[in-house]
Amino acid sequence: MPLDEDAEVGLLIGLNCARAIKPLEVIPGKQDDPYAKKTALGWGIIGAVRSSNEEDPETKSDIACNRVVTCEVQGTPKGRAEEKPLSVEDRTFLRTVREGIHQLADSHFEMPLPLRNETLKLPNSKGLALNRLMKLRRRLSSDDQFRKDYCSFMEDIISNGYAERVPIDEKSTTRKQERYIPHHGVYHKKKVGKIRFVFDCSALCDGQSLNQQLLQGPDMTNSLTGVLCRFRQDRIAFMCDIQGMFHQYEETCGSAAADFIRRNFYVNDGLKAVPPVEQAKELIKNTKSLCQKGGFRLHKFTSNSREVANSVPEEDRATDSKDYRLISNYTAVERALGVHWCIESDTLQFRIIMQDKPPTRRGILSTVSSVFDPLGLVAPFILGGKQILQELCRDGIGWDDEVPDKLKSEWEKWRAELPALEKLRVPRCHKPQDFDEVKNAELHHFSDACQNGYGQCSYIRLVCEENRVHCSLVMGKSRVTPLKPVTIPRLELTAAVVSSKISCMLRKELDYTQMKEVFWTDSKTVLGYINNYARRFHVFIGNRVQEIRERTSPNQWHYVGTKSNPADIASRGTSAQELIDNTLWGNGPNFLMNYPEDWSSVDDVPSIPPEDPEVKKVSVRATQTQEPKLSSLQERLTYFSSWHRAKKAIAVCLRLQQRFRKLAISDSRSERKNARRQEGIATYKPVDAQELKYAEQQIIKIVQNEAFRDEVQLLKDVKTKQQAVD
Repeated sequence: MPLDEDAEVGLLIGLNCARAIKPLEVIPGKQDDPYAKKTALGWGIIGAVRSSNEEDPETKSDIACNRVVTCEVQGTPKGRAEEKPLSVEDRTFLRTVREGIHQLADSHFEMPLPLRNETLKLPNSKGLALNRLMKLRRRLSSDDQFRKDYCSFMEDIISNGYAERVPIDEKSTTRKQERYIPHHGVYHKKKVGKIRFVFDCSALCDGQSLNQQLLQGPDMTNSLTGVLCRFRQDRIAFMCDIQGMFHQYEETCGSAAADFIRRNFYVNDGLKAVPPVEQAKELIKNTKSLCQKGGFRLHKFTSNSREVANSVPEEDRATDSKDYRLISNYTAVERALGVHWCIESDTLQFRIIMQDKPPTRRGILSTVSSVFDPLGLVAPFILGGKQILQELCRDGIGWDDEVPDKLKSEWEKWRAELPALEKLRVPRCHKPQDFDEVKNAELHHFSDACQNGYGQCSYIRLVCEENRVHCSLVMGKSRVTPLKPVTIPRLELTAAVVSSKISCMLRKELDYTQMKEVFWTDSKTVLGYINNYARRFHVFIGNRVQEIRERTSPNQWHYVGTKSNPADIASRGTSAQELIDNTLWGNGPNFLMNYPEDWSSVDDVPSIPPEDPEVKKVSVRATQTQEPKLSSLQERLTYFSSWHRAKKAIAVCLRLQQRFRKLAISDSRSERKNARRQEGIATYKPVDAQELKYAEQQIIKIVQNEAFRDEVQLLKDVKTKQQAVD
């Protein structure tokens, strides 16, 4: 590899060249700080290296901010609905679990640690664990309630068989590799008095930790959004929790209980909705029995049906006050995967805790991110906070700098409206209580974009046996436009891409059978792009059109007027009170309540004008051929550097002309053979003075004919007439 003399030294890999690393100058730092050393290779910094997994607060804040104001206009990453292939480490993890897992006599499951390297010996971490224990003992001795909760939790995990004391005879043996794990306790912010144990497997000992040596494995957790969507499908809903440590193992059972465990648990929280009460009671009974076979206990059951709740043993119900989070003194509200569920009214609500955050970029980000809305029910209102945050990013305002007065007033107005979200009541179930059995289910996706944002919303349209129709919002998305200006047609197309992605996710997560899907947009340009077969687009449009057509069919896309498009609210944003009062956002446009043949839509696919800037221009080139024009002798003579060379070249040409003429008129074969031999000799034979004189005469004659063409022709004509008279 050639040496680049101008390259800078970035990393010194070897230390075997003493002259290269000889210190020429040293600048010391403070205690425990790095110091600088100058060598023949330049300056270098020597000191401790922080773990690559750590990030400073500024970096974390930038990442969090980018997640809030992120925009998929510049790229279209794949969604969760499109499964990713397993890596080599993922397959190794699954093989280790599959081959090593077994069930103990007490029904609990046991599996080996999925180590990256089975032969690797980790350093003894006993000293680290003892140091942590001494710090823990000081807190236990100073906080009686903490000590009581800590000891109670420790006794519970031992009595339940999740952990066991190490026998005395095994403490001194060194035949097996041992690892001491430090632990500490933390209180749940939203569950008063509930302590959680943290076993710190990431604690470093001699630069290594247990977590670093374990395979992470594939993400097999159900989608939180998918579990919540299925939780809204039917009237009777219940929720439960698996006590203690939990990991779901596949059972060879095709019952509804196994499907409930497999699809409707998010980690250790289970949510399910079924049509009749009896089915809910039977499902709870079978699920409890199935989990008990694996050593897991289902408890903290909650249901909107008193009959279902009463069918659960009292010790397994979530009846005590600590299992409820209260929005008011009279309404019990349970947290269903972070979403507040009012059991009595069977509605989804929001609880807003106003924290005293400074009006800085950091404080605004914290407040905007504090509203947990995985289904996007209040996405149009949250869009306003995101837009303020994006303006701060565009203006380059620091994380702790004071916000400009204009944006500060907008922020205070948005923040003052935030508590109004607690008034919003969204029915948990997609259909009303008096709705008959569903015979037809349709998903309608709407998309729209404007200069400041773009959005999407999806509605489930249900038709019962009596042909009654009901529409309900399933999911909404509102996103800010990128800092770099993007045209409206591109934003409209990007919103359509989001609709196609949400379609894939809902099609996978919802359990409605034979669900038809319809897509709506108020952009005729987007409809023209999607239905195009002949035109070629630029990369931005072409990639997104291809992505849409891979997930949907062009005949599924229809036009809707702006006033009837609920996604217009998602793209422009709205206030909290206007969102609560807006039936278009909550239930979709009125025409969905009619029969499909009554829907007003433009059937004719709009054509794409040739001047559309997104269409690649077709280049047409005309080719014209003409006979080559021979240059005059005067032009050819300019190729020679002297008059002598010009005469010499012409003399050779005249000599060859004479030889070809003899060859053409020769009769015998021997004469032609001799002429060819003379032809070769003529090419290399020196030109004599007579030939040069003859060549000069011919050159002058030809030049005269070219220069005085008309005069020469006139003289020829006169001579011809005289010969005719004679």
